[in-house]
Order: sequence, then structure tokens, then C-alpha cells
Amino acid sequence: PVSPQAIDAKRADGSKLQRDIQSEQANAQEAYALRQEALVGPVFADIGKAMQEYAKQNGYTMVFDLAQLAQSKMIIAVDNNADITDAFIKFYNARPAGSAAKTK
Repeated sequence: PVSPQAIDAKRADGSKLQRDIQSEQANAQEAYALRQEALVGPVFADIGKAMQEYAKQNGYTMVFDLAQLAQSKMIIAVDNNADITDAFIKFYNARPAGSAAKTK
């Protein structure tokens, strides 16, 4: 037979192990988020800056990311002729190389 003290000790060990795993998981998620922001942040900033330039040059007051709006469960009805995605991509790709590195 196993003593009640041995069972309690195993439970305590199991609880500690579970806390340790949760702590390591939280640390890994935080490190991942920081690394992702460090890598992707400058690219998003550059795209945002380019979008502002494109909108200003083409007389747009507002530009919406319909994919993001759709994910937020918004009801969207847009004329496909209003989609500037392809034109913006051409504009963005025509910019000088290294633009993202200069953005701050």
C-alpha cells in the first residue's frame, strides 16, 4: 500500500511541474511576441507609410483592410472596382529597395 504522505508528495510534485510548464509556456509566448514584433513591426510600419503616401497621391480619404474587417464579423458590401489592392502592390513594389529599413 502507498502511504497518504507519498500520495500527497506526488500531488505536490505534479502541481509544481504543472506550474513550471505553464510558466515556461508563458515565457515562450512572450518571447515569441517580442521577436515577432521586432521582425514584422518595421515591415508593417513601412507598408502603413506607403499606404498613406498612396492614398494621398490618389486622393483617398480612407482606406480599409477588408480582410481585417471581415474577420471582425462586420457586414461588408463593396464594389470590386473600389479594390485598390493590386494598384497599391504595384506602387509599393515600385518604391526604392531598402525603404523598410529607413522607416522609423
